[in-house]
Amino acid sequence: FRLELPEGEQTLLATYPGYSSIERDVSVVAGETLRIRDIIILGAQPGSIRGSVQLPNGFNGPTVLESVVVELRNPDDPPDSEPTQRTGLDPEGGFTLVDVSPGEWELTIVAPGLRPIRLEAPVYPGDRSNLAPVQLQLESDLDPSLRTVIVGRAVLEGGAIGGVWIE
Repeated sequence: FRLELPEGEQTLLATYPGYSSIERDVSVVAGETLRIRDIIILGAQPGSIRGSVQLPNGFNGPTVLESVVVELRNPDDPPDSEPTQRTGLDPEGGFTLVDVSPGEWELTIVAPGLRPIRLEAPVYPGDRSNLAPVQLQLESDLDPSLRTVIVGRAVLEGGAIGGVWIE
């Protein structure tokens, strides 16, 4: 960069959208060229990822939405590695991951009985990546309207309710 400034004490401000700003105080002497020896490096600000999940036909209700988990991983990490971030869905099926470092990321959306979905999510400095809605699908291709529903009650001896696992 090259600036022409009046003589005296000045403050330089380096900015760029999505990056941190840096101020540098300088003393300007008339008729001289001031060379700033240090390179000014602006650090990238984190971004965010926003998206929404749609349930398969025949599925609805808060219980199903509460079971959906969105995981964020570096695409170079193994699929079974611990995610960098993990979040659930809001009551409308939306999710937001914040403070995401700029770069390429992989999202995995998982829920019991539904196929895991993997997709790429680029994040740019200081920006929000808005993803297209994701349609979840059943692990089996059986239409939910053709499935048999079993309803019942399981209790522990003594009448305690809860914690019983039915398979």
